[in-house]
Amino acid sequence: MTTATTRTGKAVRNAGSAAAGQILSTVFAFVTRTVFIYTLGATYLGVNSLFTNVLAILSFAELGVGTAMTYALYGPLARDDGAQLAALMGAYAKAYRLIGLTVALVGAAIVPFLGVLMKGQPDIPNLVVLYLVYLSNSVLSYFISYSRSLLIASQNGHLDVLNRTGFALVQALLQVGALVWTHSFLLYLVIQAVCQVASNVTITRQTQRLFPGVLFQKGTRLEPAVRHDLVKNVTGMVYSKLGSAAVAASTSLFISAFVGVVSVGLYSNYLLITGIVNVVVGQGIVAVAPGVGNLTATGPREASSVAFDRLLFVNFLLVAASTAFLAVLLNPFITLWVGSQYVLSWPVTMLIVVNFFLYGIRQTAITFINACGLFWAVRYKSLAEAVISVALSVVLLTVFHLGIAGALLSVTFSTLATNLWWEPFVVMRRVLGRGMSRYLGALIGYALTTLVATALAVAIHSWVRLDGILGLLLGTVTTAAVVGVVLWLAYRRSPHLAYTRQLVATHLLRRSGVGPPST
Repeated sequence: MTTATTRTGKAVRNAGSAAAGQILSTVFAFVTRTVFIYTLGATYLGVNSLFTNVLAILSFAELGVGTAMTYALYGPLARDDGAQLAALMGAYAKAYRLIGLTVALVGAAIVPFLGVLMKGQPDIPNLVVLYLVYLSNSVLSYFISYSRSLLIASQNGHLDVLNRTGFALVQALLQVGALVWTHSFLLYLVIQAVCQVASNVTITRQTQRLFPGVLFQKGTRLEPAVRHDLVKNVTGMVYSKLGSAAVAASTSLFISAFVGVVSVGLYSNYLLITGIVNVVVGQGIVAVAPGVGNLTATGPREASSVAFDRLLFVNFLLVAASTAFLAVLLNPFITLWVGSQYVLSWPVTMLIVVNFFLYGIRQTAITFINACGLFWAVRYKSLAEAVISVALSVVLLTVFHLGIAGALLSVTFSTLATNLWWEPFVVMRRVLGRGMSRYLGALIGYALTTLVATALAVAIHSWVRLDGILGLLLGTVTTAAVVGVVLWLAYRRSPHLAYTRQLVATHLLRRSGVGPPST
């Protein structure tokens, strides 16, 4: 079997398992969130979201180390170099222990300033204790979770998905029971911490069985050249993730500090939905990252260029459809789910949808950057993004008093000013060896097509005006029809659409047992 076939087969397997796992995790998350809202209310929801975002900022370095380490593992895995794998995993373990200790110290130092992060002190007892449980959960995970990267780099990500999904189910069942019978936020958090630790211990043992002699090996040292490249890439990723964390998490922090902690809870419901859709859409793209790294390392630039254009088109199809569905169904779904009192205004909802599109359409370039190890090349991009976003947030919230809309507008402008052109520019220059004109032309066309499809779907749904489950069902059907027609009219002659249809048909035949299996 050829390397390309093996790579495709593993990518399809990982994409399928990741999608299935995400669907199940989505169900678990919605059930738990629903019970949480109805038992504890909007204030607790806001505090829960605020703590999550505080720790997201503290843990930005972990994301950088994890991505850089996954890239560093590709080579030794391809060469079956057990000694180098052991050395890399040893360095990984040391890095995670240092990060865990740093998060613990900085997180504890934030305790006296918790009140500053909330406009109006919420009437919640033992707030500091609750925060420290949250912090402990985050810190403990660093000491035993790094083995997941070895599974992902070796294209065994489906095992990680099974682990996460199984423990997500256990956690959801226990948390729902605790909320219904005790209404205890503290017990809810303790269950989360215990399940997280159990998940990490289990996946570490499984990794040890698959890669004996790789984890926890003393005396293994990295080669100087490998160590130099690793430090360089980790530094670049830390720069990148610092900016990303600052933008993503600071949005909720600004809302909490200038608007109120309850508003953070309302916003978090929308983030839950868009985040789930983002993950589902991104699974097919993220799952092929190891294959992209292999292709760019071994194949000609022309093949990588074709792969990029095809992946961008698939990325666009998924994001365009999701954008239209979110624009039509977000507010009706929130109303049906938890009540109209949790619905944000229409302009705020549209800004959330716009930011969803801008984030989603970037995933092809991000996949190539991660798979090709271009972390150092983009090290300043997210810092510029963070500076622009934070500065605009301060101005729009304190001078113009735009509330949630101001925080979201800062994200929109910072993305347009940095990410949307900087990331693909690095890929074009460092990997594909071509200019930006073809990419920018495609991007503008994709954005306009998405705008047309979304506007038509929203207009039709507004004209029909049905509420409840019937309204959701009708909105789903009409949006699917509008998006399908617009996309077909715009790209019916595109070779990328023909390739996508062939890819989907081949996959469906293989899944049904008619086509040849991929390994």
